[in-house]
Amino acid sequence: MTTDQVAAALIAWVDATLPAIAGFYAYPPAAKTQPLPDVSADIEEFEIVDSGDAQAMFPLVGGLQQVVVVRVWRASLMFMVAADPPDLATATLRGFADGLATSALNDMTLGGRVPSVNHRLRFDFVPAFLEFDDGTQGRAMTATVAVAEPRNE
Repeated sequence: MTTDQVAAALIAWVDATLPAIAGFYAYPPAAKTQPLPDVSADIEEFEIVDSGDAQAMFPLVGGLQQVVVVRVWRASLMFMVAADPPDLATATLRGFADGLATSALNDMTLGGRVPSVNHRLRFDFVPAFLEFDDGTQGRAMTATVAVAEPRNE
């Protein structure tokens, strides 16, 4: 996989898992051009590790000891919903987190979109409210996920 393919795969997984999402960005936008609720993917880090390190990072992925290296991407998915009413915005984001966690734990390939994800998903609800350069305001959540691709090269 390429780094762009990882970002696109994560966006496709969100699209299939959370039908309420209306806007999709495979990059972190400076301004919002699509409707809320939306999601943007940002690849924060890409590295190549040996299989021993990968075993520690992805303990639920079988067969890593049989490969030479593993390509690892760490990505953030930032979700934004309308801020009002605040209780509905909060409940919506919490529901997104629950849906994504259930989906990933049930299928660590995200529906065959990636070779594997780490089971240690992280959902961060701080900062609660954001405003973009274009004036778009909303309640935010960031999901952090790591994707692994074993390679025999």
